[in-house]
Amino acid sequence: MLVFDWQRDSSGYELRELDHVILEPSDSELDYRPAGLQIIRLGGKLEAYRPLEIDGLYRMLCECPKTPEGALGFVEKFGMPEHPEVQCYSPHRLYPFIDGLTIAVGRYDEGDWRGLVRVINSAWNHTGLGEGATGVQLSFATGMERPEFGLRPRDLIAAIYLQLALDISGGIKLRKCGRCPTWFKYGPGTEHRSTARFCSRTCSNAHSYKRQKNGKAEA
Repeated sequence: MLVFDWQRDSSGYELRELDHVILEPSDSELDYRPAGLQIIRLGGKLEAYRPLEIDGLYRMLCECPKTPEGALGFVEKFGMPEHPEVQCYSPHRLYPFIDGLTIAVGRYDEGDWRGLVRVINSAWNHTGLGEGATGVQLSFATGMERPEFGLRPRDLIAAIYLQLALDISGGIKLRKCGRCPTWFKYGPGTEHRSTARFCSRTCSNAHSYKRQKNGKAEA
């Protein structure tokens, strides 16, 4: 069982050039002193959500362009990668994670299991992800017969790597929707047949409508 809540700024984020020093709380390695182009929180309320309910987060990060605009797009969707409360974040901090995941997913798609294990373990050792990245906990709520064991990732990056590891070990298959950017699970035990091309009935109907409309226009 995965236990992971994350937060996003309800007012959003923007890129801003900074020419002065900003200090963050010194309770983590994020107390760096940023300068230059940064992703800035716009100061809204932090709203909680559960990223791991979204399939294929690791593939979405792989698709993220290694540009300030690409990093901003990712942060706008999912929040600051390493701590939701920081006021600014350098886009360049995200690029090594994109590189590592892209290589790992490539090995996964090729079925190169030995290469995949080397890449994943190397990423954990060289990015700091292995340093307390995932903790364990017991949870109990009304209606439960006994406490449940759970894994709690340290931050969004650790959660994404953990999602990849669980999908690999569980043999999960993902496909990108033929109409929108959504990745979805398919095959036995999922909501989609092995032949499914679309993530939802909405996308399937929209595709059919467009095809019918184009057919009438050609006629």
